[in-house]
Amino acid sequence: MYWVGATRSIYAFGANGKWTVVADNWVEGQPNYSCSAGQTAGVQRGFGKAWCNNNTIQTLVGRSTGSEYAATVSFAVFQNGLILRAEGITRVAYNSGSWESR
Repeated sequence: MYWVGATRSIYAFGANGKWTVVADNWVEGQPNYSCSAGQTAGVQRGFGKAWCNNNTIQTLVGRSTGSEYAATVSFAVFQNGLILRAEGITRVAYNSGSWESR
């Protein structure tokens, strides 16, 4: 999962080659954990709220295997999708709902 601050969006990429995006609507003052399953899964704040409230994201990424951390994300939108790059990994996400690494 990636958070893009410029658009307050959370992008989730699944091992099955599918992706989705949701708005980050967590705001300061809300609980850090949006659901008990989220706390167990180790996802909190915006990622946790997106994960708890979206079965598609749960299916795409499963449970967290580590803590979230900050990374610089480069992001560009194109006619047929978007490109997101973080930590040397480039993901090309198509409007069709599929994605690939480059």
